[in-house]
Amino acid sequence: MNVYLHNVSAEWKVPSITNVNPNFATYENNFLKIDYPESWIFTETTDSVTFAPDRDSINKIKINVSPIPTDSLPIKSVVDSTLDEFVRTLDDFELIESSPLSSIKGNNHKLVYSYLDEKKNKIQNIDVGIIRGANLYIISSVSNFTDYYRNLPIYERMLTSFNYYNEQELLNQFSSNLLKPVVDFVPILGNSSNITMVEFGDYQCTFCAKFHNETREQIIKNFVDSGKINFIFKDYIVNDIPTDKGSSMGAEASYCAGEQGKYWDYHTELYDNWKGEGTGWITNDSLKQFAKNVQIPNMEQFSKCVESNKYSSIVKNSDNIARSMGLSGTPSFILIKDNNIESIIPGALPYEIFEQTLNRLLSS
Repeated sequence: MNVYLHNVSAEWKVPSITNVNPNFATYENNFLKIDYPESWIFTETTDSVTFAPDRDSINKIKINVSPIPTDSLPIKSVVDSTLDEFVRTLDDFELIESSPLSSIKGNNHKLVYSYLDEKKNKIQNIDVGIIRGANLYIISSVSNFTDYYRNLPIYERMLTSFNYYNEQELLNQFSSNLLKPVVDFVPILGNSSNITMVEFGDYQCTFCAKFHNETREQIIKNFVDSGKINFIFKDYIVNDIPTDKGSSMGAEASYCAGEQGKYWDYHTELYDNWKGEGTGWITNDSLKQFAKNVQIPNMEQFSKCVESNKYSSIVKNSDNIARSMGLSGTPSFILIKDNNIESIIPGALPYEIFEQTLNRLLSS
């Protein structure tokens, strides 16, 4: 028996994807802000914008915006009606994917489908539906089937920029409130003209205490006392339980101390005496002892203030702001420059991270 051996070699090549990193410009009108390839052209109507490499291109990225009757409109109802319409009107319609987008805040959904256009070209389409406030945005990528993967990085970049700008706009709605002290008699630390760090914290929080003990004083010394930034503290109550409202009690007491010019002294005293989460260390008696430690001038006034829950609505207001912003926990730090929120730092990160972030903000 003869055995023949054949050596065969081959090379598999990924199809070349050109121009996936073009230079991007920013488009903005009264309802939309998005980055797009600066070499592309755009066409506007009253409720849409279409971007394409040239006027005759099959490939394009289009954004439609339409008002919705209520903010609570479920995205699923929009998707279901859209799919019904596609099935009826598009030749050789094929649904490839229909899924919610969990990576983007809010109500969002993604559809990927293919069909034949009037010239019998096979088209692959991505539609991402995003509800923002009272508007529904449909951001679509329309591609010749063979160009789908070539255009995908551009579409992803545009979609990411759209969500980034929307998130910044939503966050910046809070900036005016964030830049104000919680009450008028609580002084802002620092005398910077344009940069502020806002800490959202809870007096029982483990990592808030860690920040206070390991990092805060370096930030105060190197950035606040030197006039580079301002510093504000606001309450975010995450450790209260039905049987222990210590976090709220401590926060309210800090403003009772603030009435007598001792807010920051009392704030520091609370963290200096931290004894864990849910351990019962914050009581009316301990709050009064902390007041004595920082030499509150009028203890009777302080005690009546604490017992009356005088500042409960003030604490709840700060807490509501933190929750409305979607802050994930305590401590959280908001960095604001020229009235715009520039970044959010989650958690008690090492001082070096704060230093690098603040220095970049100062130099930009």
